[in-house]
Amino acid sequence: PSSYQEEDKWSILSNDALKALESKLNEDIATLIELSKSSNCDFFMVKEKLYRFEPNHYYKLEKNILQLLDYQIKVECKNHH
Repeated sequence: PSSYQEEDKWSILSNDALKALESKLNEDIATLIELSKSSNCDFFMVKEKLYRFEPNHYYKLEKNILQLLDYQIKVECKNHH
């Protein structure tokens, strides 16, 4: 039997394909975050949220907030039936 047959026969993608997709998406998001920091592009609208919810912190950090933050975003892919 193939590895696909050993897995749930109703799965759309094999576990290997899901893991490969997760890896690629996590890599792409990490690249996006680094580009956001290096170009000072507030892709995730951090400054706006900080200004709105923590204005005192915003004024202290507004010039370099993007470089100071460390994002932890993890993509997890699953089959749904």
